[in-house]
Amino acid sequence: MSALVSSWSRTVHSVPEDYVFPENKRPGSDIAAPVCKDIPVIDLSQLDGLDRVEKIQQIMKANRDLGIFQVINHGVSEELLDETMNLFKEFFSMPAEDKAMHYSEDGNKGFRLYTSIFNTKTYLSLLLNYGCREVVGSYTGEVRKLSSRILDLICEGLGIGMRYFEGELSKLQELVVHHYPPCPDPSLVLGVGGHSDPHLLTLLQQEDICGLQIYKDGRWLGVEPIPHAFVIMISDQLEVINHGVSEELMDDTMSLFKEFFDMAVEDKAAYYSEDMTKSFRLYTGDMNYLKDQVNYWRIQSSTTLATL
Repeated sequence: MSALVSSWSRTVHSVPEDYVFPENKRPGSDIAAPVCKDIPVIDLSQLDGLDRVEKIQQIMKANRDLGIFQVINHGVSEELLDETMNLFKEFFSMPAEDKAMHYSEDGNKGFRLYTSIFNTKTYLSLLLNYGCREVVGSYTGEVRKLSSRILDLICEGLGIGMRYFEGELSKLQELVVHHYPPCPDPSLVLGVGGHSDPHLLTLLQQEDICGLQIYKDGRWLGVEPIPHAFVIMISDQLEVINHGVSEELMDDTMSLFKEFFDMAVEDKAAYYSEDMTKSFRLYTGDMNYLKDQVNYWRIQSSTTLATL
């Protein structure tokens, strides 16, 4: 436990062996990825004017080509953004013994401190399913409003009904705070490795360090930090809604998978697998069927439309 939340990183001069990535997965000397210049920055304050159609077209093009864009003047106050960020910085600066009381490996807890989910202790994360009193409560509420607004813009761009993603599809909201201590040798480690998120949308508030990267055209590119902006990333569930697919087909597809997830547990269990090479499988977030049967379930298939 002490190894997960101690402040050893402030004085350590070499990377502990448990944190070193396998040689073929290390970033090596290519640490500073070039910044991607193609990510559009959308000013949401201009959506009520004559530029609305153009802005929505920019969003849809970014979704198709990159799966990512940034938004400014989004309605979440700079004061609230700074206050929330400072709150979490204060938390991670606490003595190890004070943070230790919040450590848990129980994924069902609404507030917990935990370490990397990728079996490499490269970062500490704070997960909250509900607001941490007033500041975080206000923050999560405002971010939820923004995410609903973004989803409605995507609905408009797709030509489908507004509020299409309301209800079960967007019911769950999580706030995850990643903390990366200073590293004596970044060439040996990674924070969160290459991955995609299982939700509809990920809204990310960066600090002033260009740590977020996207994979495009066979190489990793940095996402430029913009003060008080949100990075909007298209996640797995939304990726299935492709531009040009008819509303009828989308409805039929969503209904099909909703019907699958409503099946009895013993019927779904036949499809459960931890083998990532399978073309079709059912799996859960923590790869533990018995423990997590009521939590996140996902289908992986060789066809794009089955990533739900």
